[in-house]
Amino acid sequence: MFDPRRHAVRPDLADIRLAELLPEDHPVVDGALEQVIAPVVPIFAHPSGTAERASEALLGERVMVFEDREGFSWCQLETDGYVGYIPTAALSPEMSSQRTGSAHCGRLCTAIRTSNPLCQRPCSWGRTWRFLQ
Repeated sequence: MFDPRRHAVRPDLADIRLAELLPEDHPVVDGALEQVIAPVVPIFAHPSGTAERASEALLGERVMVFEDREGFSWCQLETDGYVGYIPTAALSPEMSSQRTGSAHCGRLCTAIRTSNPLCQRPCSWGRTWRFLQ
């Protein structure tokens, strides 16, 4: 009945918005809206960096997070509805209207480590880029 790529339903947990379609005793959770803060982030079918890639999320996309566990967030993309696991370090609960570049200079660093050489201020990507390197 449910496609796991498009519906946030697992045997142990589901999106509360689907509660009426599930058995009464099925655990549900109200998700938390977060935003992708890395340029391109893989969405995995399972909570592992070696699992099959189901899709990808782009900088600025919003996701509904239902569970955080062991470095991965089980979530659903707001734009196309895909469901999967994103590395938690690539998400932030802080919402920004900006979809590309860094928050302080509007340019995306190509060799980000801990600071942006274009403006000499701490780079907003420094703390999240490491998991992609």
